[in-house]
Amino acid sequence: MIALVLGGLYWYTLLPVPGYAGDTAKFEFLGVLLGTPHEPGYPIYILLNHLFVQMLPWGSVAYRANLLSALFTLAAAITLYRIMRWQGVEDAVAALVTVSFGLGYTIWSQAEIAEVYPLYAVYVSLFILAAYRWHETHSDIDFDAACLVYALSFGNHLMVINLLPAFVYLVWAVDRRKFTHPPSIAKVAGFILLGASQYIFVFLRTASPATRYVEMAPTDLANFLSYVTGGQFRHLLFHFSVEWMVIERLPVLLLFIGRELLLLGPLVVLGWLHRPRTAFDGFSALGVLATLVFAMGYAIHDIFVYLVVLYIFAALYAARGVQWLMNRSRRPRVLKATLLIIPLVALGMNYDDCSLRQMTAGDERALEVLHDVGEHAIIICPNYEYAHILWYHVFIDGYGGRDIHVAYYHDHHWPVEEADRYVHERAPFPVAVTREMIPHGRTVYLYVRKYQWDISRFLMFRKTDAAGIQAWRMDIVNPWKRELQEHGLKMTAVNEDLYRIETAGT
Repeated sequence: MIALVLGGLYWYTLLPVPGYAGDTAKFEFLGVLLGTPHEPGYPIYILLNHLFVQMLPWGSVAYRANLLSALFTLAAAITLYRIMRWQGVEDAVAALVTVSFGLGYTIWSQAEIAEVYPLYAVYVSLFILAAYRWHETHSDIDFDAACLVYALSFGNHLMVINLLPAFVYLVWAVDRRKFTHPPSIAKVAGFILLGASQYIFVFLRTASPATRYVEMAPTDLANFLSYVTGGQFRHLLFHFSVEWMVIERLPVLLLFIGRELLLLGPLVVLGWLHRPRTAFDGFSALGVLATLVFAMGYAIHDIFVYLVVLYIFAALYAARGVQWLMNRSRRPRVLKATLLIIPLVALGMNYDDCSLRQMTAGDERALEVLHDVGEHAIIICPNYEYAHILWYHVFIDGYGGRDIHVAYYHDHHWPVEEADRYVHERAPFPVAVTREMIPHGRTVYLYVRKYQWDISRFLMFRKTDAAGIQAWRMDIVNPWKRELQEHGLKMTAVNEDLYRIETAGT
């Protein structure tokens, strides 16, 4: 039932084309290229993405990469169901809560796009399952499984560090001899080395001249450690004061959590209150607390995806809460039928925001740009989303064969000097992330269109109106014109979003 309901919905609402966000478009082509994305590199996700898109015989590369996330999310949901069953929750209740979890906005939205968070949910679910089994059985095999899964999970996303205090507490509470038992210490050290070894992939792909997209490019161990401890995002970590986190940030996160859990929220509280306290409850509480504190201090707009751990633990306690009600109900069948309203409400609340099957406008516009420039062109694009959609078509759909190149630059970091030398001095045009030195002879274009979100993305992004798009465009075009004029260059409009850069005398 879980596979049919969630799998059917994920498949029906899956994003069919490149796009949605810049990172999504990036992960849609990186599996083929085996390139390195932004830090911390996500090596195991890139490798699994590569295997999946190469093995699946149908659908575009973007569709296959998006489908992989749906399958990861299903795997996480089924693992969550198995944890509930291990905890004594009956099958129908576990299935109902699991489906409700899978229809939450965060989980559902990430299941339809190429992203690292569905695999993160798989690792976290497997780790919690192994940790719970060890908590119950005290078996060395279960302990080793928990340690192995946790170590390997660092090859997907380093956010799992938030679970380390919880796991240390669980080991101390269940069998503190593990901290001094030489065979256990040796095995854990081996697991840590195995997990760390996944990042050899990043070094190998950086060193290979055949790698066509290199964003995270460690040159030595110190440089690598700088990347994996935050890199370009380090200034956003623990960004806020304690007062601001409590007064401003916490209410926003609680709003996200309430919107995600919906009717499961009261059942989570019920499941927590009506159960004898165990070491596993301390493990759960510390995991949730560390995740929440991290999210409160990390100053990024899409912080809601970092709360996946919290939602997994919440689902487990919600299932306990439902089971407690079932055990005390005189009419359990009636109660089960009544509780079907929980996934139905989640479906009704989230379907419109989560369905991406019609979200094709961004890709259509990118294809129009590629058609407009023809061939032998360099497209300078200051918009992160459109730059990566254009790169997808250059790398995957053969537009690179038409001698089209894409250069992404952040807003207000304009490559005027590079354009000047390219046009006037016939110097090669450098594109660092694709390792290109593009020879002279290509027409240089500036593409200035703001990516227009077609959905609300759960309180994070709103659809940009026409006035906002025009204001963003002029904020780019006007300073560009002034700076180019100082270098003897001009911008000739091809259309309202595309400009050709040429000498002022042309």
